[in-house]
Amino acid sequence: MPAATDGHRLLGTYLNDHRAGAAAGASLAKRIADAASATTRGPELAALARQIDDDREFLDRLIVESGVRRNRLKTATGWVGERVGRIKTNGLLGRSPLSAVLELEALLSGVEAKRSLWATLRESGAAAASADELADRLASAESQRQRLEEQHRQTAAASPL
Repeated sequence: MPAATDGHRLLGTYLNDHRAGAAAGASLAKRIADAASATTRGPELAALARQIDDDREFLDRLIVESGVRRNRLKTATGWVGERVGRIKTNGLLGRSPLSAVLELEALLSGVEAKRSLWATLRESGAAAASADELADRLASAESQRQRLEEQHRQTAAASPL
């Protein structure tokens, strides 16, 4: 197999770094949705979690179609990092009253990073995706951000702070 060009190698690093974040984000989104399942916010958060997981699956396909080798160690690191982050927000004996606020803030950061990923790939033309596909993903990330901001606003207003 021929040596990868610098651009292809860099694309692989970039996509795998985002894949690690996507694994963590999808897991976090599911956990947030599960925690809120019995609330009025549950259905919206479940829909967001499905969309975020769909974006992770799209990124997986993009990695394969771009001819990039998936770095499972980076993915595992993202997954482990999300699990370790649970200790910070939840404490050792259960969820903190502020867990939902902090988790939504972390997820908002992840969605913003994903929005930047789609914008960078669209502008660079480096990945095996059409500009239209990436524009759709970018618009979806914007919608997710707005919806998460509203969820965060409601959750913060109901917080014990």
